[in-house]
Amino acid sequence: MGLPVALALLGIVEMLSLGLANPWPGIAVEWLACAGLIVRRRWPLVAAGAVLVSLLLQDVVEVPRDGPAVPVLFALVACYSLGRWASLRVSVPAVVFIVLAILAIPVSEGGQRLEFGDVTFVSAIAGPPLVLGILVRRLAERNAQLERVTEELRVERELVRRQAAAAERARLTRELHDVIAHSVSAMVVQASAADAVLESDPRRARASLREVTETGRQALAETSAVLRLVRDEDDEPELDPDTRLADVDGLVERFRRQGLAVDYHLDGSLDQLPAPQDLSGYRIVRELLANALRHARGPAVALRISRDADHLLIETSNEANGVGRGEGLGVVGMRERAELLGGALDVDHETDGRTTVRIDLPLKPVAW
Repeated sequence: MGLPVALALLGIVEMLSLGLANPWPGIAVEWLACAGLIVRRRWPLVAAGAVLVSLLLQDVVEVPRDGPAVPVLFALVACYSLGRWASLRVSVPAVVFIVLAILAIPVSEGGQRLEFGDVTFVSAIAGPPLVLGILVRRLAERNAQLERVTEELRVERELVRRQAAAAERARLTRELHDVIAHSVSAMVVQASAADAVLESDPRRARASLREVTETGRQALAETSAVLRLVRDEDDEPELDPDTRLADVDGLVERFRRQGLAVDYHLDGSLDQLPAPQDLSGYRIVRELLANALRHARGPAVALRISRDADHLLIETSNEANGVGRGEGLGVVGMRERAELLGGALDVDHETDGRTTVRIDLPLKPVAW
């Protein structure tokens, strides 16, 4: 509404400066045009009609045709509004009608001869604003379409991320289920052995029962984790339940045979890791090496695994080719797996082109 008000004030100043005997009828006619321009965005055809009527009434209220210049601004804004806010099948005929109506005034009322300069002048007032309005309209429509596509891509990406996270939860659930099944089987065997020697060798029976107790505690902790994960079925082959992070040497050798130069360094022992971290660590290392094989610019990748009393740290570093700078499904899955175990995953894209991935898995029980 600011533009019509500004034009109205400008029209008052100009009309008063013309020295007319009674400038107020001319001011009222200009206010009619300004009132129409207020609704130019919602009803551009109404705004253009108000401006046209205002121009035609100039002679009626005895305002010199070559006197005020503000009506030219009314026409410019009206033609632009038609191009910006109305469709082509409405805006183009409307502007043509406005041009013809203005050019017909001197012929119908004054009997004057229509000169070529009149046509050029009126066309120059109406044509460029119309074209500019059409261009701005199309640009705005394209921007709106791009925003819709961007939002759809964001929603789709979030859906894919959620699906990848759910799939990773399902895999971890099945793997832990297999580990627990082994623990329970061991408890059954140990309990049966204790029962068999209970009377003949009480000391051996007590030792077996202590093993049952320890295995049971571990199984209960792992069962608590399993019961809080959502299980889903898919056709992806799972790891052998006997696979452990201690088997990473064989995994490294397998990737080396595929052409990946793995510089592997181990700090600490990988024995006696908690079952969730043990099996998840193996899968994370496998995914990291697979990503390096797919996205590395060169064939070399540095793999570092360190373990202390409280944490298991896994890190890879390699020169990335830039294809995998976003978070693919592999990274999403590894991050979900790490967070389920109370850990974290960080990806660092360094300025020299190297990509470093760090995973920190706590070895203490997670508060589920």
